[in-house]
Amino acid sequence: MGNDEVNYAYAAVVIVVSVLGALVVLRYLGPLGHPLPEPPFNVSLVNVSGVGDRLYVNLTISDCLVRPSGGEVEVYLGDSLMGYGSFNATCGPNVVVFPLQPRLVGADARFVVNVSIGDRGYVLSYFERLVTAAMSLRPLNVTFEDDGEFLFLSYVSPFPLEVSASQVTYINYNTSVLVLSGCNTTRALAPAGQGTVKLQLLNCSYEDQSALRPGDVYQVRALANVTYLSPYGNVTQGVGLLGYQG
Repeated sequence: MGNDEVNYAYAAVVIVVSVLGALVVLRYLGPLGHPLPEPPFNVSLVNVSGVGDRLYVNLTISDCLVRPSGGEVEVYLGDSLMGYGSFNATCGPNVVVFPLQPRLVGADARFVVNVSIGDRGYVLSYFERLVTAAMSLRPLNVTFEDDGEFLFLSYVSPFPLEVSASQVTYINYNTSVLVLSGCNTTRALAPAGQGTVKLQLLNCSYEDQSALRPGDVYQVRALANVTYLSPYGNVTQGVGLLGYQG
């Protein structure tokens, strides 16, 4: 929002002063009765980013004619409050850090910034931003071992996760011949960070290992069922997977 955004609470303070009269004027004007400058400063939201399991909100308070005395930030999805934090507001860059919640990642969140100017009121600003974080899930390969067939997935996640897959299809890409089709997998738990998950393929509706040829390229398709685990609530998503091996 920056300079073009309206500080509604400050505007509301001015209206209240003009309507309610001297008693309120004493509260919102300076000690000598001088009116507040308009606006006392500008608030802009510079960046929102998820790093690890933390959400960093970078704010800038500029053009300060009045020194800010403190600030608060609330994060909403719709009408649901997802996070709250306070900070020592200064004229210049300010950073507020929240726990990152799975529901916020990939969502357009509303940020309400309340910066106090002491006993003379506050400036309230609204911003909407897409919350991003490093998260990915992709198939690496299928292996045929003595104790069964296995699907390997690589992942990056700021949260621990549980994952399984269904509708797994494995095709010789050179010959367009099915090797495996309609498979489900076991479910596995993986820690936060990045790594590899090994899932055993089960109940395949079609299997033809004669289509395997050394040196060929293979396509892996699947639907992953992923649950991201967090103290602030778990989120389950279906993720389409497509990858190539060879």
